[in-house]
Amino acid sequence: MDITSKIEDIKNFGIDLKLDSRDAEVFYMMALKSYFDSLDEFYTIPTTELEIKIFDNEESLASLVIEGSILRIVPISENPYSILMPVLDFVAAHHNKTVALFNELEAGGDELAIQILKEFEQVDAKGLQNSEESDEDSDDDFEWI
Repeated sequence: MDITSKIEDIKNFGIDLKLDSRDAEVFYMMALKSYFDSLDEFYTIPTTELEIKIFDNEESLASLVIEGSILRIVPISENPYSILMPVLDFVAAHHNKTVALFNELEAGGDELAIQILKEFEQVDAKGLQNSEESDEDSDDDFEWI
């Protein structure tokens, strides 16, 4: 069995992130979202606190889900493999830093962690509002016809 046939069953595999709490999982997902949003070839839309959908310019590729400290890739398109390497790159390069930052914020008191989480939520809410407004604007453009 070659590596390609093993990867084909991607939805049955996950990475144990060894996170201690739901708050740690939410923080990790925000870090993953920020990472994918920083890459030119992808953009993300959060569906829940622990799930994001990843898109390229053409289609929805897959969802990333953290459940019980396990990170999974749930394929949406027929070829979700273009996100596999960025996910592995993030975990390899940023996992320890992300967990350490969360632990530092948690130790620094709830006020600091809550402030940072609220800032992330506001940024996400603004992004969702902007996309909804642009949808409304596009509808208005055709009303005069």
